Amino acid sequence: MSELKKNIWKPFGESAIGASHTRKDMPNQDAYKEYRGEIQEPKEATDEPINKITPTVVAVSDGHGGNKYIRSGVGSLLAVEVMCNLAKSMAREIHTPSKRVRISEVDANAEQIKAQLLNMWQRAIDQYSRMYPMTEKEQSFLNSNCSEKDRAAVEKDFAIAKGSPDLKDVKPSRVAYGCTFLAAIAYEDVVLILQYGDGDVLGLYPNGEVKELIVADSRNMGNETLSLCRLENPAEIQHSVLVGSEIPILITLSTDGVKNSFDDLTAEEESGFYKIPVDIKNLLLKSSVDTKAIRTVLKSELERYTKHGAGDDVTLGVLFDVNRIRAEESSSTQTTSVMEKEPLVDELDVIKENPQEGGVEKEAEVSE
Repeated sequence: MSELKKNIWKPFGESAIGASHTRKDMPNQDAYKEYRGEIQEPKEATDEPINKITPTVVAVSDGHGGNKYIRSGVGSLLAVEVMCNLAKSMAREIHTPSKRVRISEVDANAEQIKAQLLNMWQRAIDQYSRMYPMTEKEQSFLNSNCSEKDRAAVEKDFAIAKGSPDLKDVKPSRVAYGCTFLAAIAYEDVVLILQYGDGDVLGLYPNGEVKELIVADSRNMGNETLSLCRLENPAEIQHSVLVGSEIPILITLSTDGVKNSFDDLTAEEESGFYKIPVDIKNLLLKSSVDTKAIRTVLKSELERYTKHGAGDDVTLGVLFDVNRIRAEESSSTQTTSVMEKEPLVDELDVIKENPQEGGVEKEAEVSE
């Protein structure tokens, strides 16, 4: 038997339904999920003599808001679920000073991860469609709110899932489940960032600097975004490899609703989006790295962002290095926080078992 110890990286996050969704009685179409990696140490002579580790993962997904994406919330939930399940099979040997990580190896592994992620998501979507055929309410919504072309595309996918003999050789578009995807995958000595579609990944460094950790894809512009439902070549998923001093002490992953909420606030608060990682670090220090104590303040702030901002669903995932955060000086100078409330205890619940129904009031464009 092997003793299990936790990875030095610790995840947490929260999601809040958009104010516009609440007004329309629509569900939260964002999703968040985390997986805390484990170090496996051999205790008996019969065990493998090499310590292995699974990565700690934070995954965030944003279901599209357009009317034809009637199950985008399900698509986003399955995307983060697949990523965390995939992480459990990604154990590798723990690196020692004499065996440093090679960027070329990580890049090669990244391509495999992206291919597995897309394949597993597509299979999960197809299985879900077979298990849960289109409901009368979903059909009625399509009839009332979608063009004939969009309605036909969604109906065809469900006919394929049902096993229509006329469509046995036709590939489904999975358009009803369209969503974006963000993930941070952290081992003890290397961090891999994945992104497809809009959203933001920020890193906080010991000197207080906040950096964007992945270059924005020029195909994501305004309300137009890439989508997993349109993706055919997994190599198009963006990735970034961080090693050594490139690895931040804290990483945030957020759906576009978070940054867009700041864009809609007063000019004095626009820069606040890039202060969020600093605020979270200060909350961690204040709470003695108690993530449960921070969830309530994070949830409250996300609700404030969407209420006074763009009105979209908002989700923020956090991944931080426990040892380096604890080493930070809690007495360091702190700027005015964009998170104002005191942290309380709360638990995150992102599990939704039933297919979402309906759409939202705005049509989000998706790059073809």
